[in-house]
Amino acid sequence: MKLRSTWLVLAVLIAALSSRPAVAGPIFGFEGGLSMSGLSGDDALFRGTRYGPAAGGYTQLEFGSLLSVQPELLFATKGGTTTSSGVDAQGNPIGYFGTATLQVSAIEIPVLLRVTPQIGGSVRPSFAVGPAFSFEMSEQVRVGEPRSQTIDTNQLKNTDVGLTTGIALDFPRKSGFWRFDVRSNFGLTNIEEPAVGDNGIHNWNVVTMVGYGWRP
Repeated sequence: MKLRSTWLVLAVLIAALSSRPAVAGPIFGFEGGLSMSGLSGDDALFRGTRYGPAAGGYTQLEFGSLLSVQPELLFATKGGTTTSSGVDAQGNPIGYFGTATLQVSAIEIPVLLRVTPQIGGSVRPSFAVGPAFSFEMSEQVRVGEPRSQTIDTNQLKNTDVGLTTGIALDFPRKSGFWRFDVRSNFGLTNIEEPAVGDNGIHNWNVVTMVGYGWRP
């Protein structure tokens, strides 16, 4: 019930802001960087961190100097890694069998409420929170090093809803601004396919991006 109440309050706030006229025209921007991802939960096998690219674009609608709504369209890599090794009856290691990587490519649509406090100075910090809707494009497992083999798989559900939080720093320029953006996303959906228990498997990822924004 607490989670539903949180989503309801956020939806009402965004709707209220959207009903007010923006103080100026929309801001457009693009961004790209590094995604660090993994899986959590009692049934998760790929708990190790996977690194990959993330990139996309956004529109930012300002409602006063403090608040704005920022829908985005991003490509992101997700998944995780796991290492297999063997032990004897006494728990002593008897061999190393390599690393397997779960490679997931996804389209994400975050809808962020961004708060930009007016603190003065040339650098503008902001804080963001909101839902992110994820749609899986491909899912593969790569096994074996250095001679690897890639296998198509379907271990996870194709859709996910997560909660995104982040902080950004804007560095104004004559025609726009550079943005340094760090955010985390934790999946609220049990993406285990098929679902075995209530805890299941959840996505998590931390994304660091640099981008450029401007107002036409």
